[in-house]
Amino acid sequence: MFCKADGKYTVFILPNGTSIMSSRNLGEYSAILDDNYFFRIHHSYIINLRHIVKISKKDGYFCELSNGSVLPVAKRRQDDFNKFIKLKD
Repeated sequence: MFCKADGKYTVFILPNGTSIMSSRNLGEYSAILDDNYFFRIHHSYIINLRHIVKISKKDGYFCELSNGSVLPVAKRRQDDFNKFIKLKD
């Protein structure tokens, strides 16, 4: 569903609630993961676009995912994110 940076590690959060930790950093995964489905919304997060339920612009800019997680979209990535999701609709 999404990847979260944890220092030099990356934590993968799966749809079934399982989390898997990897010894690679998030930057390495942003280069590997499919650009059609994954987007880096924040310095600490890469999300799978197929799991977005809602995008909220109240008190900041956030993505809500199908497991209930609400993740922030960085200000500097908002324009790119908007273009990206419109292209993929």
